[in-house]
Amino acid sequence: MAFKLIGGHPAVDFLNTVGGFEPALVELLPSYADLVAWAEQTGLIGPEQAGRLRAAARQETATLARAHELRAHLEAVIRAELAGTAPDRHHLDAIHDAYVAALAAARLGRGPAAYAWGWPASDEPESVLWPIADRIVGLLGSADLARLAECSTANCRWIYLDRTKNHNRRWCSDDTCGVNARMRRYRAARRAGSPAGVPARER
Repeated sequence: MAFKLIGGHPAVDFLNTVGGFEPALVELLPSYADLVAWAEQTGLIGPEQAGRLRAAARQETATLARAHELRAHLEAVIRAELAGTAPDRHHLDAIHDAYVAALAAARLGRGPAAYAWGWPASDEPESVLWPIADRIVGLLGSADLARLAECSTANCRWIYLDRTKNHNRRWCSDDTCGVNARMRRYRAARRAGSPAGVPARER
């Protein structure tokens, strides 16, 4: 399965692993293998690590449940941020605990430009969560919080970082929600007898 990575940050893409449109939402990580595949596609783990995890945990369910819980806590924090309110403390505590567990397994090493935390290849099922927790805390502690935005399609729940110059990006994806929005407006104009064509491309 190829995942659509439109969030602009791995933590946001993790949040967007619930797809579909409300109320008919779709779980995009229904199995541990899907979680591993997502982490590999986003570059959080390499092919060797992904192969070891798939081979060692074909029936893994506990780590998948923890991933879903971590995602729910992240969503609560992000949606509170978008609403300009404070999240309940237990959401932050859960993210804190996941991050501490990740750091306990991390090793400090020299990267291309600086020292950074990294994780040796492991066949522990929960190791897939370590870089996810790290990226979540990285997002929450960065200036990117001010760029968080929600797709303007009414029943789309996807979030993204708006990196446009004027902060005027409207949709999670221009080729899905953007196209659908323009088509709805085009059909409405046709029904109203308007000579206007399809509105100019917006982003």
